[in-house]
Amino acid sequence: MAGSRTPGPLGGAAAFMEIDEGTLCRSTSPPPGSLQGGDAGAAHNVLEEVAQLAKKAAAGLGERMIKPEKSSGVNPDVASQEHRHKTEYRAGSGREVQSAHLVNSSSVSDLPGYVRDRALTVLLPANQHKAFDDYWKAWAHDRLAKAKPGEDVKVTVSEWEKVLNDALDSVPELRGRTADTMSFMIRAELYQTLGLKPDQLIRLPYS
Repeated sequence: MAGSRTPGPLGGAAAFMEIDEGTLCRSTSPPPGSLQGGDAGAAHNVLEEVAQLAKKAAAGLGERMIKPEKSSGVNPDVASQEHRHKTEYRAGSGREVQSAHLVNSSSVSDLPGYVRDRALTVLLPANQHKAFDDYWKAWAHDRLAKAKPGEDVKVTVSEWEKVLNDALDSVPELRGRTADTMSFMIRAELYQTLGLKPDQLIRLPYS
């Protein structure tokens, strides 16, 4: 479940993201045994275990949402691009395939340097995009309903990260490699791109 995800610290040693011409993204986290210089046999066993788990994970959406002529052929878990380039890469109209923001603009649009059109987004089928958004929107409405009159309702970055991860896991078609990769990208956007801290307060949508 998303709530139990415990990704390692961001950085070249713990996790990495491969970007192909800014349009495709695949992320992976090397297993602990390969990072800590432990016994070679133990590290090999960890690698075998991770390989088996990967085979059982639901396949990512990959390039199915991208125009054939834009396909990279590298079998990524998700197709991604800056929001402003969505029509250049997506296959089909916006009614069928949509450019989904990983971190909702309504919570971070007031941060210095944030530009919605330049945010990295993921191409999703329209129904799955709506289901993902509906979850965090409902969570925000519920939190606001419980607030005191006149209260300035905010949420910590770490709490909102969990809400977004739970939103991913609420959509059956995204579970597995798609959700895991999007979770990594959400983490990268919050803590690297936007430079936020886990206990920092950000705006709750609709507040």
